[in-house]
Amino acid sequence: MSEGAVWGGQYSATRYPIVYRVVTWVRIASLVVALFIAGGFSAMAFQPLLAAPNVPLSPVLVCIDVCLTSLMLYLVWWAFTAQIVLREDAIEQSKPFFRRVLRVSDIKGRRYTTKGNCPMIFPRIGGAFSIDPSSYGLDSRFDEWFAKLPDLKQIDAKEDMERVRNDPTLGATPSERIAEDARRRKAFTTAGGCLTVVSMIVFFAGMMFPGLSMSAVILAAVVPWCAVLLGRVYKDQWFRANNNNAAVAVLPMMMPIFTLVLLALNSSGLLDSSGVIVWGGFVGLPLWLAGMGLFAKPSASTQQALVAALIFVPFAWLYGGSLLALGNRMLDQQPPQVFQTEVLGKHLVRGKGGPSHYLELAGWGPETQGTNLRVDSERYFEAKRGDVVCMGLHPGKFGFPWMHSIACSGTPSAAH
Repeated sequence: MSEGAVWGGQYSATRYPIVYRVVTWVRIASLVVALFIAGGFSAMAFQPLLAAPNVPLSPVLVCIDVCLTSLMLYLVWWAFTAQIVLREDAIEQSKPFFRRVLRVSDIKGRRYTTKGNCPMIFPRIGGAFSIDPSSYGLDSRFDEWFAKLPDLKQIDAKEDMERVRNDPTLGATPSERIAEDARRRKAFTTAGGCLTVVSMIVFFAGMMFPGLSMSAVILAAVVPWCAVLLGRVYKDQWFRANNNNAAVAVLPMMMPIFTLVLLALNSSGLLDSSGVIVWGGFVGLPLWLAGMGLFAKPSASTQQALVAALIFVPFAWLYGGSLLALGNRMLDQQPPQVFQTEVLGKHLVRGKGGPSHYLELAGWGPETQGTNLRVDSERYFEAKRGDVVCMGLHPGKFGFPWMHSIACSGTPSAAH
C-alpha cells in the first residue's frame, strides 16, 4: 500500500477510512538524525571509558546522553508508527503513547497555522493540534474533509462581535459599544507600538553604549511593567478573535530584559555571581506572576498554561538577577577597600559588537589568581607590562562584593 492510500480499497475521494502514514523520506531522515545525534553524543560521553577504563564517567554527560537517546528513539518510533485515519464523521490520531479519536460533532472548528500553513483542529474539549502536511503526505482528500469542518475564524469573529454588542461597559446601545470598541482597539495598538519602539531603542542603546547608566537601567526595568499595565488597562483587547493582540507586549517584555542582562554582564563587576543567580529568581517572581496573569488564555488547557509558565521562568529570572546585580553596584555608597596590582599582559576578545579589550592583572586581594580587567581601547593600547593598577573592592548594597579599577595616587587609573 502506498503512503496516503485508502486502507483496504481502491482510490476514491469519498471512500473511507483513509490512512495517512509518515512518508518515507521523513522516516529516513529520522533514522539519520537519531543515529547522528544519539550515536555522536554517546561516543563523546563514553569515550573516556574506552580510552582509560579506570577513569570515572561524568554523571552529567551520561544523564544527558540517556535523555537524548530516549528522545531519538521516540522520534524513530513516531516515524514508523504514527498515522492519521480519516473517517467520514471522525478523525483518529495515533502516535507513541497516544491515541485520540474525535468525531466531527466534537470538533469546534478548523484553522490553518499562521506560518507553515498546517491544518489545525480545535476540539470542543481539550487542546488544539496541527498536522504537518509534508510529514503525512496529505492530499486533496484530506483538504476536502477538512474544508467541511466549521471555519473557526468566522465562529470567533461572530462570538467576538456578540461580546462587544452585549458589553454594557462600552456604551448604552450596540452601535455605541461597537464604536467604543474600535476606539479602544486603536488606542491599544498605538500604545503597544510606542512601547515597542521604546523597548527597541533601549535594547540597541544598550548594545551600542554598554556603559552603566542609571537612566538606562531604570528605563529597562520599567518598560516590562509598562507592558503589564497596558495589558491590564486594555484587558478586553488582549485576546481578540482572529488576532492574538497579546503579541504586542512580547518585545516590550523581552528586549528590556536582554538589555539588563547585557548591562549586568558588562558593568556589575561581581566577584561571584552565584548569589545573584539564586536570589534573582525571587526578585523576578512578581514579573513572572504578572506575566502569567496576562499571557495565559482563559480557554487554555492546564498543559498549555504550564508550558507558558515554564517558558517565561528564565526571562523573569534573568530580569530579577540582572536588576539585583546592577542595583547592588549602583546603590552601594560604601568606600572601597583598595588593592594595588600590576599589568601582566593584555588580549582582545572579538565579538559581533566589536573587540573587547582586557588587561591581565596579577593576583590581588580576594582575586589571588589574577583578574582580566576590561578597559577602553585607548587605555588598552597605552598599557604596558608592569604598569600599576589599583582595584577597589566594594561590599555591595545587597551583600554581593563587586570590584572596579580606581585611580592610584600619582598613577592613571584603568577605567572599567
